[in-house]
Amino acid sequence: MEQLAVITGTFNPLTKAHISMGLLAGKKLGGDSRIVYVPSRHDFLTGWKEMPDNDILSDKTRISLLETVLPHYGFTLETCETDGTVTGYTYDTLCYLCEKYRISRKNCFYVCGSDKLPELYRWKYAEAFLSGFSFLVFSRNEDDLQALLASSPLVSDYTSHFISLGAIPHMEEVSATRIRAAIPDLAGYDWNSYAETLLRFL
Repeated sequence: MEQLAVITGTFNPLTKAHISMGLLAGKKLGGDSRIVYVPSRHDFLTGWKEMPDNDILSDKTRISLLETVLPHYGFTLETCETDGTVTGYTYDTLCYLCEKYRISRKNCFYVCGSDKLPELYRWKYAEAFLSGFSFLVFSRNEDDLQALLASSPLVSDYTSHFISLGAIPHMEEVSATRIRAAIPDLAGYDWNSYAETLLRFL
């Protein structure tokens, strides 16, 4: 039975850590799984993330990187948030993808970091999101995943829905923030060459 792992994010830019998330998710779920990447809308970056415009790659650049790199690893790109097909709320995105790929919600896994657990109760449709879907969680900053699951509001009611992916090697070393900080001119940078480094990751 096919399973779906969904990785949402800014991908500003796509990094080796993002690729590792997909590889770990695929390994955990097995061969009959589809790994889907969903880039966030620009207004999510400027609104929720409160990022200045000059620190954000254009939608065209972010999507182009994903289009170039993801097929190399057997991953799928979905632009349902950036093109306005869905609202941008994660719950709506997962419901849309389950319907599109004809996957039951129990076989749809949302991939996220342990740092997100304490805030999930504040997400739109949190109760339906946590009760209806499954989750693959990678540890960040040496977090104690079990302790976070037990102490996070609402999440603690659905701990059986969460599966650990462990830690992603060198994640902080390849953060998108560090990459942007090292590039003086994001708009003028040669992102094609950058994409080539991601294709040589394995």
